[in-house]
Amino acid sequence: MKIRYKIWLLIIFIMLVSIISINVIASSVLISSYESLERKRMNIDIERFNNALNNEINQLDNSVGDWAAWDDTYLFAGGENNEFPDKNIDNATMTNLRTDVMLYVNTSGNILYERGFDFSDQKILNVSNNLKNYIYKDSVLVNFTELDSSIKGIIRLPEGIILIASRPIITSYREGPIQGSVIWGRYLDTNELNFLSNTTNLSVSTSIYNDQNLPPDFREAAQSIVKNNDIFIQALDNNYIAGYSKIEDIFGKPILLIKITIDRDIYKQGILTIQHFQLIIFILMVILSIILIIFIDKSLLSRLNQLNKQVLDIGKKNDFSKRVSISGKDELNELTNVINETMNIIENTNKTLEIKVFERTKKIDNLLKQKDEFINQLGHDLKNPLNPLVNLLPILEKSETDIKNKEIFNVLIRNANYMKNLVIKTIDLGRLNSPKTRFYFEDVNLYTEFKDVISNNEMIFKEKNIEIKNNIPDNITVQADKLRISELIINLLSNAAKYTKCLGNIMLDAKQDNTYVTVSVKDSGIGMTDEQLEHVFDEFYKADPARHDFDSSGLGLSICKRIVEIHNGEIWVESEGLGEGSTFYFTIPKNKIRNDNVSMEYIYNKIDKIGK
Repeated sequence: MKIRYKIWLLIIFIMLVSIISINVIASSVLISSYESLERKRMNIDIERFNNALNNEINQLDNSVGDWAAWDDTYLFAGGENNEFPDKNIDNATMTNLRTDVMLYVNTSGNILYERGFDFSDQKILNVSNNLKNYIYKDSVLVNFTELDSSIKGIIRLPEGIILIASRPIITSYREGPIQGSVIWGRYLDTNELNFLSNTTNLSVSTSIYNDQNLPPDFREAAQSIVKNNDIFIQALDNNYIAGYSKIEDIFGKPILLIKITIDRDIYKQGILTIQHFQLIIFILMVILSIILIIFIDKSLLSRLNQLNKQVLDIGKKNDFSKRVSISGKDELNELTNVINETMNIIENTNKTLEIKVFERTKKIDNLLKQKDEFINQLGHDLKNPLNPLVNLLPILEKSETDIKNKEIFNVLIRNANYMKNLVIKTIDLGRLNSPKTRFYFEDVNLYTEFKDVISNNEMIFKEKNIEIKNNIPDNITVQADKLRISELIINLLSNAAKYTKCLGNIMLDAKQDNTYVTVSVKDSGIGMTDEQLEHVFDEFYKADPARHDFDSSGLGLSICKRIVEIHNGEIWVESEGLGEGSTFYFTIPKNKIRNDNVSMEYIYNKIDKIGK
């Protein structure tokens, strides 16, 4: 991706993160503020309703107080003014006083007069027997000890909630002794709730506190109020919010839940304000992003692109005599000067290198020619003298009868064979490293090759009772030089057998993917240390320096490495430590990758060594 697009994406990303962060923070702060205002408003509305309800109770109490502190009432309670009810109490009076129940009781708890009337619907009511159950001598509604005492509040009856007020009966001069009590009541019915709702301009509903069939929201509110002993407020949806509070009776026991529902106009106005704020922030950020992108593009990216095109043009044409230039005076101009100075150095260096490469190429050709001649001559000069020794010494050893001389001949035979093997391996490795050595690629079945090598060298494994398990699938075929692959397998199996104890085992396996086949040769031999693993493929290196026999030239694994490399594969070895065995791995491409038999890396390494 171009730098221009990266910078654009970075600016857009930063702006988006900024917009989101600002909006989230602002929204959380503002919404919480609006919700806090809602809660404060709800607390105020609940308090207004409670005040209105208490005001109704107080008005009822004041009216009761006026009638209880009256000589006519005092005389009636004392048994002297029996016409008092007929003269003063009728339906119109109860309507004006907004009273549903009137009770006049003497100090013994006996009801002297009772009257029930639904002033809202203008119909006669029977005074509730459940209410009368609260009327007895020691009742809080009857048993007054102080002249200015009063009992007011709410009582729950089976037929409904009633506002109640009770005052002691005394003289107009507020003197005693107390002759009884006046008890008035007003039902908190639908009409009364509508009256309170209209008075407070609130939507009010109620429910019995401990009712088993409470609606879910009332039940949740009741649980919260019991736990926190406070007002419970919750949003019903995006349009309405409800507040709940408890009302206690004259005994201090919660009997009623009040629910006030109000419109969420503050919250909705807050959401609208936040949306406007978010839109303004978004527009500002978009404008700022466009300004930044244009500024960076004109002041930096376009000039950088111009510099890039000039440098690429020089590279394509390979003309280091050209120079780059851009407008402005800043770090890019300093970079331009550095590039031009580098061009001068490259131009001068190229001229020098061309001369040196030409000279070294000639030297390399001569050295490679001399090396090939040396290898051929070495093979002729070393193998020819050794052949007679290798052939004649066994004959002489058989004809010798003296045991000591026979042992001397055995030593000579082993040394001659070792020298011959060393010469052959050295010449073979030299030829593998020669660019003139040709490889002939064909389809090679790895299972068959391993099977043939195992069969041809069966005596090597039988001598030590080594078990070989060939788990190579019979359908794996690679493009390779058949003779070289066979030599690779012989060297790996011989090496495994050499360092595996008697009654050991060697396991062969292979797996393939779309490009390569990976072969493993795992033995139960002596294993290797980490240091040995690093040098095992070095020329003339022996993993077991304590061995002084003539079975190894120290070149077998080096030859294996070269064969695999020429096939454009890799070879390596793994071991968990001494006594844990070793596993040799090598990879071979499934198809021929190149036609030459020597990698360019090998040639460059040789050139570098010769140059040094």
